[in-house]
Amino acid sequence: MNNTNYTKEYAKFLQSRLNLTSKIKAVFDLSNGTAGIVLEELKNLNPNNLEIILINETPDPNFSAHGPNPLKEGAMEGLKQEVKKQNADIGIIVDADEDRVFFIDNKGDEIHPDKAAILIALEFNGPVIIDVRSGYPIREWLKENNRSVIDCRVGHYFIKKMMREKDIAFGAEVSGHYYFKDFLYADSGLRASMSMLNALSKLKEKNTSLSEWEKSSLKTYRIPETNYKVSDKQIIIEKIQNAFISEIKNSNNLDGIRIECGEGENMWWFSVRPSNTENLLRLNVEAKKEEVLKEGVKRLEGYIKN
Repeated sequence: MNNTNYTKEYAKFLQSRLNLTSKIKAVFDLSNGTAGIVLEELKNLNPNNLEIILINETPDPNFSAHGPNPLKEGAMEGLKQEVKKQNADIGIIVDADEDRVFFIDNKGDEIHPDKAAILIALEFNGPVIIDVRSGYPIREWLKENNRSVIDCRVGHYFIKKMMREKDIAFGAEVSGHYYFKDFLYADSGLRASMSMLNALSKLKEKNTSLSEWEKSSLKTYRIPETNYKVSDKQIIIEKIQNAFISEIKNSNNLDGIRIECGEGENMWWFSVRPSNTENLLRLNVEAKKEEVLKEGVKRLEGYIKN
């Protein structure tokens, strides 16, 4: 009989990935899911320089705190309040099955997953695999640091497959999924959190808070992924591609279409992806200026809705 306590083993693995050179106070919201019992074990291990505060850590099949999905409206409010109440350095919230994670800075503001990916990527060398919805912050940071960007279709199957084929240490999706070679190429919100804490520790060495770092990072404007019900997905995608053909600066067809347009501060990009199971198109748009974003969305909706 195998008497291994895998919860403790997982906690020990997470501890082994911590390398904190500055003291960190972190509030974890476990969404009444399975991660609570793991974080209890990690807390008992008393990691160096880490104060762990847990909320919603008790597994509950009704997910009574705020539901299993951190992106549900209002789900992060309790964490934001606790971060400010505890004067914590960071807030971390995982979904109920712990494959997604989102981060809150010391002022209670959300860190976009693209920017979180930058901090997590600091621990890894070489190229980074990102999905086609990933935007300017992570792409430009990788370019500035002479690291390759490898675009991939959306979805854990495609990310994991490409990471194995290319022997890549780290991959990220804008949906809050982060993938690690040292975690069997799988996505783990808690594994990602350890790398985020390490990055925050280095920021604190420079007397920089997470909110200060975020403020100094590239500011862009984007819409949340938006679904549109359509009668013929492929016809609309072709119509959009033809309409923008003279404006394309960069493009790919890995997952629907991803097209980048404009120059300098007027740069913007969009992704239009077909749902595999429904008559839906999924739209993502990001721009470096808010007015460019609004105009781009207006143009795209004209093709999608008409």
